[in-house]
Amino acid sequence: MSSQTIVNVLSYEDIEVEASRSHQHRQDEGATEVTWNDSLDVGGGDRDDSMSNRGQPQRKYATYHIKVDPNQDDRAAEIKLCSFARPHMRAFHFAWWSYHVAFLMWFSISPLLSEVQKTLGISKQEIWTSSITAVAGTIVMRFVLGPFCDKYGPRIPMGIILLCSAIPTGLTGLVNSATGLAVLRFFIGIGGSTFVMAQYWASTMFTKEWVGTANATVGGWYVLPFAVCCSTRK
Repeated sequence: MSSQTIVNVLSYEDIEVEASRSHQHRQDEGATEVTWNDSLDVGGGDRDDSMSNRGQPQRKYATYHIKVDPNQDDRAAEIKLCSFARPHMRAFHFAWWSYHVAFLMWFSISPLLSEVQKTLGISKQEIWTSSITAVAGTIVMRFVLGPFCDKYGPRIPMGIILLCSAIPTGLTGLVNSATGLAVLRFFIGIGGSTFVMAQYWASTMFTKEWVGTANATVGGWYVLPFAVCCSTRK
């Protein structure tokens, strides 16, 4: 029995062919050996160039403005603080700045608590209760946002949390009771959970040799408003 080559020719106008394989059947002393040839080009020389690179990792950016490690998914292998180039350093600066804004909202009322106490006529214990609820809000959301980052990445949760914190922050002046203050600070406090996204964001952008430095730098910069707010509190 002579050798047979079976080629299934598919129209490239109807379906995208990822790989072409030719079944080569050879009969040898009653046994059939099947070999696979992935290199054959079914359809001629008009085949798309992208198909010839099947199996090779696709890069979103052709070039980077920073040194990267291709063995670690093109993560940055250095930090250029004065650079805002995409994607590594832009993500770095967005990470710390986003948490910086969240911290400003989270502790914006702290320097005013003594005046709030006088205006609302509430006790110091009720002020402390509102401070506890402010921290409780971020604790709850940090447990929730970890899985969210794994599924959706850090950018979408970061934007949602900043928006959700900005609205109650803008309504601070409408508070007229101790209960209202506690509830308000609870929802403002969820802004503190942006810590999760900031660290996640920086971690995905830098190699294992630089991720610690990147996270420490992001953490040091976004905590700055906390020191400013506490230093102005009476």
